[in-house]
Amino acid sequence: SLLNTPVSKIPCYLQAFADDLVLQSEGNDLDVVRDRTQRSISAVGEWCAGAGLTLSSVKTKVVLFTWRRKWALSSPLRVDGALVELSGGARLLGVHLDSKLTFNEHIKNIHKKAITSLMQVKKAMGPTWGLSPRTCMWIYTTTIRPILTYASVVWLNGLRTKTNQNLLSKVERLALTITTGAMPSTPNTALNMITNTPHITDFIKAEAAKGALRLQANKAWTRETPITGKGLIQSHVTLNNSYINNLQLPTNDRDLTTKTLVSKHRYNTLIPPRNEHSTVIQNLTLNTVACYTDGSRTDNNTGMGFVVYTCDGTITFQEQSTRLPSYSTVFQAELMAIETAARAMREEHAFKQESIVFFSDSSSAILALTCRVTNSKSVLNCIHELNALGRDNKITLCWVAGHSGHEGNERADFLAKRGCTSDTTIHTPLPLSYIKQQIRNHLIRTSNAKWHHNMTKHMKNTIGTIPTVDNITPLQRTHNYIISHLHNRKDIRNATQIITGHCGLNYHLNKKEKSTDCDSALIPLL
Repeated sequence: SLLNTPVSKIPCYLQAFADDLVLQSEGNDLDVVRDRTQRSISAVGEWCAGAGLTLSSVKTKVVLFTWRRKWALSSPLRVDGALVELSGGARLLGVHLDSKLTFNEHIKNIHKKAITSLMQVKKAMGPTWGLSPRTCMWIYTTTIRPILTYASVVWLNGLRTKTNQNLLSKVERLALTITTGAMPSTPNTALNMITNTPHITDFIKAEAAKGALRLQANKAWTRETPITGKGLIQSHVTLNNSYINNLQLPTNDRDLTTKTLVSKHRYNTLIPPRNEHSTVIQNLTLNTVACYTDGSRTDNNTGMGFVVYTCDGTITFQEQSTRLPSYSTVFQAELMAIETAARAMREEHAFKQESIVFFSDSSSAILALTCRVTNSKSVLNCIHELNALGRDNKITLCWVAGHSGHEGNERADFLAKRGCTSDTTIHTPLPLSYIKQQIRNHLIRTSNAKWHHNMTKHMKNTIGTIPTVDNITPLQRTHNYIISHLHNRKDIRNATQIITGHCGLNYHLNKKEKSTDCDSALIPLL
């Protein structure tokens, strides 16, 4: 009931999470903002009193988010009569919000937390013993890096300063040094390339873009007012939008959408055991309409096909094979085949009072069509067409094993493969997997560009050079050998030091003024 309080009583934005409340008031006049906040606090206090609860003035924090240097409240805020002093920042859902929204304190906190966790990992290993390199990389990618990327969509503008970037880079460097046993002088770029790990600041920007895309799909992404004043910083909205625009994604509708409740399914589903498919088909009556659908994907093309005929095969109503956009997935192709066939039977053939069975070799598509809640436009569109056809017909979706000798399924498979090269194209929503792949490719291009710019002559000879900056194929041979094949910490330590040139050789030590001998003889590696 508190969240339904009218604006006349609580003239602030109110958000609740468990037993925490957040009040937000904004405006150009500080006195007006202060009065709105005090009225809202008083109204919340009255509601709590009626519910047998109390507001804690000790735990209440008031933060004024502004870039103004000179300001003062006309009178302090009160909670149940107790004065509440202004605070320089507050913690909300794990993110520290400072009054200037620089997020410097938040980045310091996650840096400290990640370093503490890594030091606990470091205790479990030495130069030649302990956790394997693969285990170390697993700990970094699944435990440490999520600490750094959490809620990055909000605090992305904290990366604009070199100080914050260096704090995050120190965490990454410590993790990669622990994994590879590299010397302290080893460049970060070499460690990133050897372990096939993108630089942490680039990775955070990519993860923030993914979060922004999810918010956009859920209609929770806000629009930012263009910056016109001098000295104002760009918010997370502008930074994420700029990153997404650089991906140059197709302008088609995106498949990911808000979660939608499907109230009714006018069809039944059946997934029989593999050895009972023939029995199910043989038990169909002669006047049953059978529709076999299938989707196919080659290296660069996607197609779908379907065939509709009577159960005894005497009458073929329609065959169709169509090409889908290259970004479409096989899952989308399977759904589009069912959707297109249902639309054709409803509009072109006007089937009524018929018993129609859709046979598909995609159990994932059938299971998706049985869900009560979905966030995929492809699934919703298919459900809509099946429900429309099911108003006047009896519809059943049945799974059939692919490539098992069923004539209808083999014909649908042939039509789907032919659809990959068809001249007719049906547009589909842009899948989330394609967007993530584009973000991944952009991340690889950025890493390749840094490697192309920062590699030394020694590492060019040992690791190799990338032909073009736009090459999105990462150099895998060194990473695959070191991380996947060298399970002994001593071996990976020696391999990393020799490949990078930063090792116990007199040639390298002389550069670091740790040896006066210019001879390039090897020093035993520990």
